[in-house]
Amino acid sequence: MSHPHEALPLLEDALAPLAGFWADPAVEDILMDRPGEVFVRRGAEKTRHKVPVDLVDMQGIVHLAAALKKQNVGRAHPLLSCDLPGGVRLQAVLPPAVNEGTVALAIRRPKDHAPTLDEIGAGGIFEGVRPSAAGPSEEDRRLVGLYRAAAAAAAEARTEAWMAFLRATVRAERTHILCGQVGTGKTHFSMGLANEIPLTARLCTIQDADEWAALPHPDRVDLFYSKGGQGEAQVSPNDLVEASLRLSMKWLLLQELRGAEAFSFMRARRSGHPGITTCHADSARDVFPTLALMVKQHPAGADIDLASIEATLRGLIDVVVHFHRPDGRFAVSEVWFRAAEDAEAAP
Repeated sequence: MSHPHEALPLLEDALAPLAGFWADPAVEDILMDRPGEVFVRRGAEKTRHKVPVDLVDMQGIVHLAAALKKQNVGRAHPLLSCDLPGGVRLQAVLPPAVNEGTVALAIRRPKDHAPTLDEIGAGGIFEGVRPSAAGPSEEDRRLVGLYRAAAAAAAEARTEAWMAFLRATVRAERTHILCGQVGTGKTHFSMGLANEIPLTARLCTIQDADEWAALPHPDRVDLFYSKGGQGEAQVSPNDLVEASLRLSMKWLLLQELRGAEAFSFMRARRSGHPGITTCHADSARDVFPTLALMVKQHPAGADIDLASIEATLRGLIDVVVHFHRPDGRFAVSEVWFRAAEDAEAAP
């Protein structure tokens, strides 16, 4: 295409099957994880719809948007993030950073006007507000109770008690780090935790092998990188974490933290996105200095001292589970829970 402006009418035509959704002023996001269907978000409500958009149509949207914005996109550069006419924001991911035969699209519409405070208040935004208070929340107290009950449980009740605690922490949208040496069952256990996430939640997985394919969540974007940067696509785990923040995900599931992506994973957590991931560490408490060294591999973390990074990590990570294989069998050796530690330290 010789001139970018030639792409505009073609792009508008490619997006026409989605135009009906934009007719509803409440629609904020249109999300496509695969050909033929979309998830439409209106505030807290999300609905699923069939649409006459096939794989070629999805690819066309991406390439036309790239042409319009003079960006290079393809198998070597599969990520596209751009603003379209009218202020609409597009984040797209092509293979091989997603599964072959799919394209991930997230289209966000900006607000059409700047609301007044009166207009915002009329929507009921303040109805559930309460003064900010120091100390644990009611939910934290409930989870601490489950944690202490599991820690004190008799041998015959221990498994059920710990499962009840971990199930509750996932339902409460807490961030979990699973640690241990190679081959101790971290990834296997991460799938069990992820299965406790409500099926209505939108997930982004980031992995170098498709180990989460069996998850039943229909609104899920699986993003892929090549370990060691040897693959066709020039994308890193850190690139994909950054892309996930623009894909309107709720949960971020990262196969393993190995380097600079630890910074972006924690930034996602600070932005309110709970996560599940794994790393290599010799104990639950060893996770914090281990991840701090990874954070410093990111340019934005290079000049931050390790003590400050560790303190930040302790405020962002909720649960750490350590695994080992003492006699050849998979086993959990310890569970760290931030709210329980905070409760013990409180005067």
